[in-house]
Amino acid sequence: MKNYVDVIVKLNVKKNFTYHWPDSLPAAKRGMLVVVPFKNSQKVAIVLGPGRELKSAKSIIKLLSPEPVLGEREFRFAHFISSRYFVSLAEALFSLLPAGFMKEKSYPSLELQKIAFPELTPSQQAVFQNIGPGANLLLGVTGAGKTEIYIRKAYEALKAGKQVLILVPEIALTPQTYLWFQKKLKVPVFRYHSRLKKKERVGVWWGVKKGKIRLVVGSRSAILLPFQSLGLLVIDEEQDASYKQEQSPYYDARDLAYFLTKTNPSLTTIFGSATPSLITYAKALRGDIKLHRLRKRFLGELPKVIVVDIRGTKSLLSPTLRDYLRAVLERGRQAVLFLDRRGEVSGIFCVECGNAILCPRCDLPLVYHLEGDTLLCHHCGLKKKLPKVCPLCKKINFLPKRFGVERLALEVEKLFPSAKICRADRDILKRKDIEEIYRTFRKHQCEILIGTRMIAKGWDIPDVDLVGVVDADLSLFFPDYKASEETHMLLSQVIGRAGRRKKGFAIIQTRSPEHPVIQAVCHQDYEAFAKKELFLRKKENFPPFCEIVRLLVKHKNQEKAFMIAQSALKKLQVETKGLSEKELEILGPSSCFFNKIASKYRVHLVLKVKRLSPQLIEVLKALQAEKSLSVLRNPSDLL
Repeated sequence: MKNYVDVIVKLNVKKNFTYHWPDSLPAAKRGMLVVVPFKNSQKVAIVLGPGRELKSAKSIIKLLSPEPVLGEREFRFAHFISSRYFVSLAEALFSLLPAGFMKEKSYPSLELQKIAFPELTPSQQAVFQNIGPGANLLLGVTGAGKTEIYIRKAYEALKAGKQVLILVPEIALTPQTYLWFQKKLKVPVFRYHSRLKKKERVGVWWGVKKGKIRLVVGSRSAILLPFQSLGLLVIDEEQDASYKQEQSPYYDARDLAYFLTKTNPSLTTIFGSATPSLITYAKALRGDIKLHRLRKRFLGELPKVIVVDIRGTKSLLSPTLRDYLRAVLERGRQAVLFLDRRGEVSGIFCVECGNAILCPRCDLPLVYHLEGDTLLCHHCGLKKKLPKVCPLCKKINFLPKRFGVERLALEVEKLFPSAKICRADRDILKRKDIEEIYRTFRKHQCEILIGTRMIAKGWDIPDVDLVGVVDADLSLFFPDYKASEETHMLLSQVIGRAGRRKKGFAIIQTRSPEHPVIQAVCHQDYEAFAKKELFLRKKENFPPFCEIVRLLVKHKNQEKAFMIAQSALKKLQVETKGLSEKELEILGPSSCFFNKIASKYRVHLVLKVKRLSPQLIEVLKALQAEKSLSVLRNPSDLL
């Protein structure tokens, strides 16, 4: 390169900056990291290429990497992220950088042994043989043995000298998956997720880039690692919304996996699930993804589902669920109780005047936690003591609205005092490691596991005979087009924890036993449910028959929030006036369902668009630069 280079700094702008490249530095190369003077500070920058001669250009201060940190593969990846999620190229590029630099480190060598794998069932063997390069959807019931296929495909890729990435939706699932692959393949397996120490993440990043690390199990951020020879990419439990990052830089790991597959003809990608997202399933029906089915469990049968109508029931556990739980404990087996709500109770209100105790910053009910006798907002984190009297009428008569896992655990302890109980929810994880909880339950050191959605998927515990869904209605009636899909997925996944080896049962407690979603879960036929739901989506023009773009405004002043949204609407109307209503439908601006969070009012515009043209993408990128406005493509919800 010449004596001038163009660099990009981490700013939400399109502009690149030109700097003088000192003769004392090695030759400049695209993708190098440097430190540059920027206004009154210093910033890390990425070298883009030669720049034009500029007499006023300041000089590069220092070189951070003697060789390029980002290659052409990463630049193509960043351009895709920038275009698809309306973020600046700078944000996209910087999201691909390591958390830091490290001294030369040695990594354990991967010496692949000859392994005598257990025999697969005929259906597993057929799927294993038919999965090849390209995008594959492995649709298999819970307990069908999808992981066995992943492990064999990983062995195949490692034998060919390739790298392997196994993605799981929750950090809670990494220990189990890590142990499976390590035990079966007898090779070094590395974990990668946000809870690791910075030093560990840096070590994995550089090990992957140098090709020293060949097998990684991680959460969504692992998709951004700089694999040089990726041969197998698995997205397990692909239906999970956790694969979508809805803070800058925005991305969906499933979309990125699809892009990597399209740009790398030799890459085998497997999207695995018992309940795939409707978007992925529709792609498979269209033939964009190869569809493979496993209709039966590898061991055992699907659990028998019993629906219990709990209208009028005061206890958290119906007599039916109590009886089944007692029988399981008497047989020395294990049970899972699922309630997708943390805390002691989800809200407190005054019996005398009806006043609900709300978060002053969010206008949403505070959740009571017995530990510490505190009220906590699960949206903004506000914590306060339970008031001695009602702030409105000054009387002392509080009642709970609904109960959470903390109260459920207390009730189970009273009913079964000799049973060993453990909890798995985000409050417990502040004190205990998820690996510790998983090991405790798997080793049968506890008999009843009580948890939220983090235990609903992926956990394979052989001795679980019973799953009890304490309240199946929690997500069913949200005003969101995904409510039915989300509820069906969640319930189907959690009841799938039962009967992995012996006959299992699932008790679903609900106030809406006739609801089509509850009935669909009972029949345990995902494809029948999916086809009906796709018919409704097409009729109402929702994804996968259009794309949703949400423009979300957050501002301390509600009037100002509406003004920003209205201004965005006018810009959109000007730029898209040539499009018909069938091509683009704009809804709003209106207040969100969660109207206020963390002292900020929330107002949104919702776009239903058939095809995002380059022109519309540029308009949305420009709107994304507005400080109080976020542009989200196919968001997890519209709440």
